[in-house]
Amino acid sequence: MDTSRLTYLLEGYAARSLTGAEEAELLALLDDDSSRVAEEIVARMDAYSQQPYVVAPATLQPMINQVLAVDKPVAIVRPLRSWRWAAAAVTLLMAATAGYFFLHRPATPPKATYADIAPGGSKATLTLADGSTIPLDSNGNQVISQGNTRVQQSPGRLSYTSGNTTDATTYNILRTPRGGKFQLRLPDGTAVWINAASSLKYPVAFNKKERMVEVSGEAYFEIAPDMNAPFIVKVSDGSSVEVLGTQFNITAYPDDHHSATTLLEGAVRVRHGQNNTVLQPGQQASITASGDININRQINTDRVIAWKNGLFNFEGASLQEVMKELERWYDIEVVYEKGIPDLHFGGEMSRNLQLSEVLRGLQDANVHFRLEQGKRLVIMP
Repeated sequence: MDTSRLTYLLEGYAARSLTGAEEAELLALLDDDSSRVAEEIVARMDAYSQQPYVVAPATLQPMINQVLAVDKPVAIVRPLRSWRWAAAAVTLLMAATAGYFFLHRPATPPKATYADIAPGGSKATLTLADGSTIPLDSNGNQVISQGNTRVQQSPGRLSYTSGNTTDATTYNILRTPRGGKFQLRLPDGTAVWINAASSLKYPVAFNKKERMVEVSGEAYFEIAPDMNAPFIVKVSDGSSVEVLGTQFNITAYPDDHHSATTLLEGAVRVRHGQNNTVLQPGQQASITASGDININRQINTDRVIAWKNGLFNFEGASLQEVMKELERWYDIEVVYEKGIPDLHFGGEMSRNLQLSEVLRGLQDANVHFRLEQGKRLVIMP
């Protein structure tokens, strides 16, 4: 490894003077597991000091020399609870620390001075046709009968079995609270994952002409094919999605002020008023406040469905987008003391972490905050 070249790239990144090609070269180098250069720099910087949390570029050269002089590289375990190092970490950290490299992490988490908050889990409420409500959680195991329809609750999941289409006029509503999620298998075999603070209204049996459900919040669908009965999802903003057999994600939280349909497999038609468009896999249609349909043909589908796979994916996400996810999953309130800092993030984290572990990641990213009354997270300048 040419130490002078590495130093040039690192100092250039700090000074915001790199060309696009040079920046790509640096990020590729830091993301190269075979060289372990980035991890070694972090390890050596850990040895320099437990404080401060930034290192000026001028001090990097001796550290780089020490790294390259080590005969046996130091193995460093970076579990998923940490921000993924390399390109994601550099992008995240440089946005917050112009002129410096924020490459140091404390060896142990800071002691929390507040009651910790556990991550969300499998919990929801099922509202039956008669208006009665049944609480659901990750441990429940019961059978619920409605007419000719049998509903089996297993841990974190509901499954419907119906042999009578007369039940098509009988509706149930599955609602998840903030900090909740749930899975559902509809009577036609369609699988639905429902994210936090969301709801799905559906008949306990489908008729032979169409299969229609209504969603608010966020849900991921794997539609059971039926050429004779199109599957239609009505969205809370007045739009609809029509499919025959496909996999897609719908996000329609009221506080987002727009809905988005992201297609992973198959084909769907998105309608809103007189406007409609057909999506291809890897595309996303968003409905604006004015009712227009905008198409993104290069969407990061991994980020869109990360929640369904038990992850936070913050690739390219703004601080406000990150905070909205944390609000819904940890059931907290986020406020900004003096405007929203212009930060963008990268990498993945498990959704099974305690809030304190997530907040440690924010501290490492130079996000300043305080937690008030256990549930109110104040973002400071």
